[in-house]
Amino acid sequence: VMVAGLMCSCQQQQNQQNSETQGATYDAYWNTGDSLSDMKRLHKWEAYVEEHPQDEIGWRNLYHAKSMSTFYNREQGYQQMMQELMKRVKEAIPDTYTYYLLAMETSYEYEKSKEYAEEALKRLPEKLYEGDYKIWCRYFLREDKDEKRLKDMLTRYYKSGTLSPDVLYFHYNEMQGMEQGGIYLGQAEDDLIPKKMIQLVLGMHKDKVLVNRNGDWYKIWRACKVPEPTENWAETTPMDDASVYWHTQNLKILAWIGEHSEHPVYYSASNLREWLREKLSKELLKNLYNEGLLL
Repeated sequence: VMVAGLMCSCQQQQNQQNSETQGATYDAYWNTGDSLSDMKRLHKWEAYVEEHPQDEIGWRNLYHAKSMSTFYNREQGYQQMMQELMKRVKEAIPDTYTYYLLAMETSYEYEKSKEYAEEALKRLPEKLYEGDYKIWCRYFLREDKDEKRLKDMLTRYYKSGTLSPDVLYFHYNEMQGMEQGGIYLGQAEDDLIPKKMIQLVLGMHKDKVLVNRNGDWYKIWRACKVPEPTENWAETTPMDDASVYWHTQNLKILAWIGEHSEHPVYYSASNLREWLREKLSKELLKNLYNEGLLL
């Protein structure tokens, strides 16, 4: 009953926000794969910012149109293209939330990216788009000892109603099938956000350990309470093919945690589907079995 009540509350908030945000001009979209459509959208927002140079949403739409354009990604270097755009953004809307947010997303330097992020957070708008909540939750998840800000952002995210209650139900049910103290290895930060919301905002399943298996190795060992491997995997794994390299590394991580953890370790079946198509080690396969919605 408690869970149902909380989820219904989330649905009511979502419905209220949907009615409030009708007519919003934010144009978030995925790459269509159609160069002509992408170019039309790109020209549309180029013309818009030319007419409305102080409109932050216009620049944000142009940024995404440019970054997702198949035509531009083929014709010139992506990094150079986005850096040239950011010069224009800085000239038009300096010292704004949007400028620092886009600068953070464009930067390839960790310290610089973090600096932009903190400046953007100082200018955080009262209302955020759903994608922004995810951006900041990912950011706080990556940073050590930032649970207070993560909880505050997850609380805002939950109260905004932009996260589907069905998503929360699913992640709640995944954790419901875990033993006390169980370790959940997620594919990435996005896989942990709803579960962290359930823990920190709703106060449920707080005994479960949530780990991003694609994160820093040393954080993984600490979170899972397993010893650090003596072998230097970075040196012993061939780098000829990047996808093979990371696939091999991840398999080693799974095997190591499974062998040394004192607590049961869980994986989402959806996260392992690509790996299950490959030849996993017999030792790893024989220890995988269904436990509720998880493996």
